[in-house]
Amino acid sequence: MKARVRKYIEQFWKGSLNEDEQRRLLADLMEQEEKLKTELQEEFEQGTIGNDELLTEERYAELLTQVHQKMGVVRSLPKSRIAFREWAAAAAVFICLGLGAYWFLFRNTAPTDPIDNGIYAAMDTMHIINNEPVEKKAMLPDGSILILSPKSELSYNSGYGVRNRALVLSGKARFQVVRDTLRPFVVLASGYTTTALGTEFTVDTQSEEMVKVLLLSGKIVVKATPASAVAMEDQYMEPGEELHIDVKDRSVERKAMVQKAVRPSAHANRALPPQKQLPTALHFEDTPLEEVFGTIAKHKNEAIKIGKIKLEGLSFTGDFSSEESIQVMLQIVCQMNGLTYRKDGNIIWIEQSGTTN
Repeated sequence: MKARVRKYIEQFWKGSLNEDEQRRLLADLMEQEEKLKTELQEEFEQGTIGNDELLTEERYAELLTQVHQKMGVVRSLPKSRIAFREWAAAAAVFICLGLGAYWFLFRNTAPTDPIDNGIYAAMDTMHIINNEPVEKKAMLPDGSILILSPKSELSYNSGYGVRNRALVLSGKARFQVVRDTLRPFVVLASGYTTTALGTEFTVDTQSEEMVKVLLLSGKIVVKATPASAVAMEDQYMEPGEELHIDVKDRSVERKAMVQKAVRPSAHANRALPPQKQLPTALHFEDTPLEEVFGTIAKHKNEAIKIGKIKLEGLSFTGDFSSEESIQVMLQIVCQMNGLTYRKDGNIIWIEQSGTTN
């Protein structure tokens, strides 16, 4: 582990790091996470920490108190302490994995008047983890909806919805955000923040080489942080746009996910012809895809056919305004379900991504 990182960690807990040094430490920890974890684990297993470095009872209590103070909580100390090696292992995991999230979640949310009542004071970290092979849907404390993809995790502190709406994401998730002008909705993922007031968007960090942000409705801004692998200007996105941050090539691309407008002739055969006047906005709630495509076809007076794919078990949740183009609607629905669409004469074909009819 770099000597600078060790030194900065010590100074961090002493409260002697200036703001630039704090940002540098966060960047080092997030960029070198795996290496730091490995080195800490090796030191622990090889017993390179001598007996003279073991914590005394008093020093343990002092350090634990400092940790709680940094997190904005107060807790009465236990009468018996855990073994040093257990504490060291926990500390290694905390330093390498938790400091970045701590900085984001707790920096500006510590209670001004902590209550020393022997219990945690409302600043615990909550975790939503999806180890299942299908998406997990959950409601956040402010009423916003989370759709968490497999092998993904979302974290937030217990002040969420009251002090802030800050979350940390690992993996992929879709958010349907309740509007709150006093508390912007902020997601930190792979060193980038996505900020919204009330909207729907997806953040995808499942690939180590690419960060993707897809805006479904409303407006958001994506910003780099000191821990970002690729520096960039603030990205203000519009519905239907997708932002690609390529970590490997160190490039940033934002593009409107639209294709050439499809305008069938008046005499074209329509697979899904309009039958009745539809409302000015489309609302879908876990709606089967076949019904979604049928509704869009009727609303936009276009012909949509399904290719050689099965839509059983696939659904979509979201809202579209009547002003949004069919290209934006189809791109968003297809993007969320691993599908694509193409124009063939007067027909719009829905297909599996990477295939042609």
